[in-house]
Amino acid sequence: LAALSRAGSEGGARTPLRLIAEVKLRSPSAGELSRVLTPAERALRYARAGATMISVLTDGPFFGGSFADLAACREALDAALGPARPFLLCKEFVLDPVQLDRALDAGADAVLRRTAAADQLVPQVKALLRIAHLHSRLAARAAEAQNLNQRLQQAYQQIDTDLELTRRIHRGFLPRAMPEVGRARFAVVHRPRSRVGGDFYDVFRLDEDHVGLHVADAMGRGSPASSLLGIFVKKSLVTKEVSGQSYRLLPPGEVLDRLNRELLNLTLPEPPFVTMLYAQLNCQDGSLTFARAAHPHPLHVPASADPTYWHATGTLLGVFESDFPTQGNRLEPGDKLVLFSDGVHPPSASPGPMDDLLVDAARQHRSLAVQPFVNAVARDLLAESRHAEDFTLLAVELT
Repeated sequence: LAALSRAGSEGGARTPLRLIAEVKLRSPSAGELSRVLTPAERALRYARAGATMISVLTDGPFFGGSFADLAACREALDAALGPARPFLLCKEFVLDPVQLDRALDAGADAVLRRTAAADQLVPQVKALLRIAHLHSRLAARAAEAQNLNQRLQQAYQQIDTDLELTRRIHRGFLPRAMPEVGRARFAVVHRPRSRVGGDFYDVFRLDEDHVGLHVADAMGRGSPASSLLGIFVKKSLVTKEVSGQSYRLLPPGEVLDRLNRELLNLTLPEPPFVTMLYAQLNCQDGSLTFARAAHPHPLHVPASADPTYWHATGTLLGVFESDFPTQGNRLEPGDKLVLFSDGVHPPSASPGPMDDLLVDAARQHRSLAVQPFVNAVARDLLAESRHAEDFTLLAVELT
């Protein structure tokens, strides 16, 4: 026992050897069956009493059931204590390769002859204690990893909750339904890339005859930041000046110029890159003015001619002071105008070619009413390619 105690201290184990318990594997007599514990039960009792090592003795090398009882001890200790179970030392009368293999296979951690001296036992105990020390370190690392994993899960859950709240706020700022004003009809297909997208759009009445509409994209700051930036842009958009009993509808170029100044006044460390196309439509005669801030050019889809892009110059919003020229055109009955984000038509593509997918889809489906038209165009475009950006398609038709 003294040698084993020294082995425990020299082995560096966190838990020193406190108790060496012996379980003798033997069959009880008929009179003992009602009062004798099984070897597994005795091993478990010793373990719970604080034993660090349990020495299992057999009655002989060919005693029937000895190794089955040894296996039962191991299973009981594993089930009750797991990795914290005591070591199992099997002591045999005769130790040959067959007996050694059977004992180790049954669950023994070490095997010795019953008559082994202390200097034979102590090295094996030291080896087991080194393994126990390594296991305790691994268990501590595993506990740290589990704790870190739980903290990460909590952080991800919080991020998920914040994203869901941002999504609801973002959706709350998008129009619930498209208005019908005079001869103008509107329709939209909006497919955000993630739960919170950077695209935003709106169609709103300016007075009895005029409607304002825009599609915009807050780019490159992550989904939540893009969504919040889009909300700021929407709230900062000034389209009408009211003075007493009169009002003035601001030209689209002036609307974008004022918005650009609002973004510059934020004085953010990094410029908030925003693209936008804002248009003002007279729903009675079809006259339309628009201005563009680095946004894809609008596509005019006539009732009986080839679709063409309407051109306008303009830089990004929120980067530097710039001019946004207002362009004027007219929609005839049956004409459509398509406003879209870069998820539909990449901004690097030069406007005007008549062989791109958007033009082909618009030409094919232009006879449809405006809502079936945008549904069909969106279906064709989404089926042709995988879009890595938000997808927004807003169309107006003059009936």
